[in-house]
Amino acid sequence: MGGSVVESERIGVLNHKPVLAQRAYVLYWMEASARALANHALEYAMERANALDKPLVACYGVADDADYYNLRHCTFLLEGLHELQQHLLCKRQVPLYVLRGDPAQVALQCARQAACEVVTDRGYLRHQRQWRERVAAELDCRLTQVESEAVVPVELASDRHEFAARTLRPRVWRYIQRFCQAPAEVPLRVGQRGSTVVDIGSLKRLLPPEEEGVDAERAVTEALSHLQHMDRSVAPVSQYFRGGTQQALRRLQEFCEGALRHYNDGRNRPESSLTSRLSPYLHFGHISPITVALAAWQAPQVKREDRDAFIEELIVRRELSFNHCWYARDDYDRLRCLPEWALLTGKQHEHDRRDVLYDLEALEHARTADEYWNAAQNEMVYSGRMHGMMRMYWAKKVIEWTASWQQACEWLIHLNDKYEVDGWDPNSYVGVLWCFGLHDRAHMERPIFGKLRWMSRGGLERKFHMPAYVALVAVLQRGGSMEEAQRAADRIASQKAVKRARRK
Repeated sequence: MGGSVVESERIGVLNHKPVLAQRAYVLYWMEASARALANHALEYAMERANALDKPLVACYGVADDADYYNLRHCTFLLEGLHELQQHLLCKRQVPLYVLRGDPAQVALQCARQAACEVVTDRGYLRHQRQWRERVAAELDCRLTQVESEAVVPVELASDRHEFAARTLRPRVWRYIQRFCQAPAEVPLRVGQRGSTVVDIGSLKRLLPPEEEGVDAERAVTEALSHLQHMDRSVAPVSQYFRGGTQQALRRLQEFCEGALRHYNDGRNRPESSLTSRLSPYLHFGHISPITVALAAWQAPQVKREDRDAFIEELIVRRELSFNHCWYARDDYDRLRCLPEWALLTGKQHEHDRRDVLYDLEALEHARTADEYWNAAQNEMVYSGRMHGMMRMYWAKKVIEWTASWQQACEWLIHLNDKYEVDGWDPNSYVGVLWCFGLHDRAHMERPIFGKLRWMSRGGLERKFHMPAYVALVAVLQRGGSMEEAQRAADRIASQKAVKRARRK
């Protein structure tokens, strides 16, 4: 589109239906990018509304019976949507309809006989693709998809399933300078502040239109009460992760002013809080990776190696997971997506004897003989997040403790998706499948694992202060703050350092 604030490579028409200019409004069907800041799909929808001299309306569907989120996920999501609804209406003149229902159903209802055209963002998982395919087929007007979650559009970065980060990295960096820019905000010419122009039929509005200052906790609690079929077995963790762009920006600022300066050496230390803790906000689209990357590049007093290590994780590794899910299609969370060497070694060792077997209940409740594994599981259950280094150990041990690789893979994905605030994410699936050889290489052969990379308890103890990590998780288990947990870990680590110095 000539003169657009959105790069043409981000824009793709999903059907060949007409733009019905005689209708009432342009609809932005929001799904992956639940934010107003640095949202290419939103700005493109603004441009289309201006081109047609129409108002813009946004909608978001929250399914009551979805198997891909529970009370923990939905609380975080609605916290962000409540903030976003007020921002869009008061600052951008765009009403946001947060409705109970399947996202595709919500989009079709809001568009029915009233939308000139529909704009949406992009997702990479099978249910996200299926929603867009359904809406594209059933709409009677044009549906345009705008890439707003990847820094470099997935199909521009690569036209194939990449073997590893080293093969995608140069392809992404070729385009970083061009695409790592936030789109300019487009003023809306025909605003609809406060007006109700959408026929929502029998759908329930979870967050009714409200002015600024309405208590967010009350609004979210009320919305959750209308999701009667949702899985409520996993408690929210708002004390550790509260949804919304403002929370994400505060966390980003704190990270850039502190932990980023120690990221390269400290990110793999499970007893230290030296990661960004932004993954839930990226997962739900509450913050753009572009916003995060620009802040990291502009942060003062940060060494190049720290900045580069963070950008590698934020852009290259994250977009490698998008590449995997997009090109592996329906196999992205299944063992058959693995490279040939991993499939072969798994076949050769499928009947290897296990010394210990745990069932899913024992794993879920952290009832194993390994205190480090139990701590990792409890960190995820009680705080909604597991440290990345411990996630690798956690997954490798489940391979060792289950009857087959297939069972291990299914249980790992189940536990991750149930308890992690950022579960059911491309990064999650790649993280689990990496432990089975995805994006990795063959290593020394051993029982059960074959040629998979192996991790041991002794390796953790040599590299990290594991008693400090166990102490940190114990505080989280009893509901203590992250700051209190870190102080407990630091005390244990300091005591160990003093003892080591005395021995010398």
